[in-house]
Parts: sequence; structure tokens; C-alpha cells
Amino acid sequence: MKKVILIKFGGSIMVPEWPDEEYIKKFRDLLNRLSNSYRFILVTGGGGVNERYNRIAKKINKVANDKLDWMGIYATRLNAQLLISIFSDKCYPRVITDPTEEIDWKEDILVGAGWKPGWSTDYDSMILAHRLGAERVIVATNTDYIFDKDPNKHKDAKPLKHLSWKELKNMVGDKWVPRMHIPLDPSATQYAEEKGMSVISLNGRKLDNLQLAIKGGEFEGTVIS
Repeated sequence: MKKVILIKFGGSIMVPEWPDEEYIKKFRDLLNRLSNSYRFILVTGGGGVNERYNRIAKKINKVANDKLDWMGIYATRLNAQLLISIFSDKCYPRVITDPTEEIDWKEDILVGAGWKPGWSTDYDSMILAHRLGAERVIVATNTDYIFDKDPNKHKDAKPLKHLSWKELKNMVGDKWVPRMHIPLDPSATQYAEEKGMSVISLNGRKLDNLQLAIKGGEFEGTVIS
């Protein structure tokens, strides 16, 4: 029986400003090579589309968080539809927008996206991983590790190879706000801890390293458990 791997993408990995054609091709080729041994659940963030639309809306008007959230949700769904189109018949034919629904999934790949305001794709990912029996949960970000503080602002930020859920909760707080730039949002952190899950955070741009994490080899990244 094939092992199930969930990969949750920060939107900036696949769509930093516009869809990164070269990266997406290489990612597709990687998963196609591994599909003899693995099945994949892919969950996408909003990326550059979300950032641009939210930025423009907030410049023009004072916009409530739920309306900003909806723009982000539709951005994730557009990115998810892109993945379905490139994996073609290897992929379940529609985007999963409700992680609690019953899914008759038989293909190698399943793609999920945002559900509703107040629920991040981090949270959706943890629910899908738990319900569908993912053996490994990988959060693909734009940094090699989770750091003790923002490495973009602090030169002395230290990479953390292992984190407990309690330690991560101290870092991310307990309130969800749209477009939070944190390793894993508070609701997802709470859910994963309650279910006794283990999660890997790594740099999704480094596909060789991602492959090592998928296969259970020695990889560069942070393990949260």
C-alpha cells in the first residue's frame, strides 16, 4: 500500500508574484517519479495573488478581516486548480475546500485549498492529514528551518531543529489573523498537538531536500512534535 504524504505550501513557494513555471515543472516531475510508492495531499497558500489583492483593497478602503480572508481563500483555490491541471489524470478532479467532507479518493494526488474565513490552509492541512492518514506532514516554507526569531530582521536568529508543540504555541500565540507570517498558525498548532501529530517545516524551494523528507532520510529542516 502506498504511503500518504501531505505537503502544505506557503503561497510564496509556488506563486511568489506569478506562478513559477520552472519550479512547478520540477515539482511535478518529482511527484510523478515518487508516485509509484507514495500518494500526495497538496494544500496551497494564496501567494502573490493574495498579497496583491489584499494590498490594493486596503489602500482603497477599510476592509474587514473576513472580506480580506475571502480574497485569500479564492487565491488558494486558483493556485490549487493550477496544480490539478498540471497533474491531470493522476489527480482527484476537483479542489477540496472543506477538509471535513467525505472524499472517495483513489488517485495519486489530492489537492486542497482554503475553506472559510477564520480557517487558514494550515488548519485545513492538519485536518486532512489526520483524517486521511498521512504518514508524514510537511510544511514547505521559504526558510530552511523555523528560527527563534525572524531571520529577516535579526542577524543572530538561531535555527531550531526540534520544537515541541508547547514551544511553538509560545511563538505563534493563540489568535488567528489573516496573512500571519508565522511557521504554523495557532489553530493548526493546537489541532496538531491535540492529535499527537509530528510536522516537518523546511524550505520548499529545495526539492532534493524535500525528497529526502518525503522518503524519511536525513533532511534539513525543523521537526515539531
